[in-house]
Amino acid sequence: MEYRSFGKTDMLVSKLAIGGATLSSLFGQLLKDPNVLFAGYKIPHPLEHKFVIRIQTTSDYSPHDAFMHAITDLIAELSLFEERFKEAIKEKKEGGD
Repeated sequence: MEYRSFGKTDMLVSKLAIGGATLSSLFGQLLKDPNVLFAGYKIPHPLEHKFVIRIQTTSDYSPHDAFMHAITDLIAELSLFEERFKEAIKEKKEGGD
């Protein structure tokens, strides 16, 4: 990842390769963070699964930290979802429905 600082705020500009649903989940998580001032992306070419991400944060919080926290929070949410899904399947099987 490329990291640049501009004035009083920090900005991360990076090229990544992940899918569309993952991208929207990541930005949803980033925008929940009160220290994130801006989170955006652009897709350089529609036939490539790559995008350029820009995260701007308050001066006392690095964009890299915001990015890593967003990923960690998404992993935690997915783990909880998986756990609840498995419990629901188990209950369904035990109930005979």
